[in-house]
Amino acid sequence: MIGGVGLKREVGDVVISGWVARRHRGCGYATEALAGLLQIAATLGHRRLIARHYLDNAASARVLRKLGFVPSCERGEGCDRVGGVTVPVRTLVIELAVQDPLMPGGGDGHRRGGFGGGDLRAA
Repeated sequence: MIGGVGLKREVGDVVISGWVARRHRGCGYATEALAGLLQIAATLGHRRLIARHYLDNAASARVLRKLGFVPSCERGEGCDRVGGVTVPVRTLVIELAVQDPLMPGGGDGHRRGGFGGGDLRAA
């Protein structure tokens, strides 16, 4: 198994998360999988997603920012409990552009790289 990605509802927010097995890191799988999940989230009608990464995980921060996530002013930094240990995290957010189903490709005519097919844009 290479890894996994998912969406979950958390106190009114939709949170995106993922992981990649250690031996497969650095190959672009996280970017590809999360880009695909953003497409699915938009198709499901989600317009705002939250993501978190451990403060010491620069690779996850790069992937999230590459895909359009920005630091959240509302939440800033916090902590997650992992295996009974409190770990500091940074919260990021992405606002997904509304897609027009009547337009070819579902977009607004603009394309942005980094999202697999390119029809999804961060607002």
